[in-house]
Amino acid sequence: MTGEQVSPTTPTGKKTTTTPYGNPERPFDLCKVAEASGASYVARWTTSHPFQLSKSIKKGIETRGLAFIEVMSQCYTYYEKMNNIKSNIELMKLIKSSTVLINKAKKKTNV
Repeated sequence: MTGEQVSPTTPTGKKTTTTPYGNPERPFDLCKVAEASGASYVARWTTSHPFQLSKSIKKGIETRGLAFIEVMSQCYTYYEKMNNIKSNIELMKLIKSSTVLINKAKKKTNV
């Protein structure tokens, strides 16, 4: 999406240019939609994880059937305004530091 507009994946309550009082809708979890649709391979990475993303794309290509890989990319314009971010590199570091890998998340929740 461009122009800081709401999208189907925008978190509930998040303010955007098209939802100045916050997004009233629940976001889609695109990976769960892909899983429910029968995808053979499903993954989600950020642009701050280029090596893992590259390996995931390779695995998706090599997997028989539908492969779905969601890539979360930064919106420098939005974060610059909202978080006083000074550069795209600073934003990528922020994203990487606030991202939890699924294996670590499962350990914390004992799933």
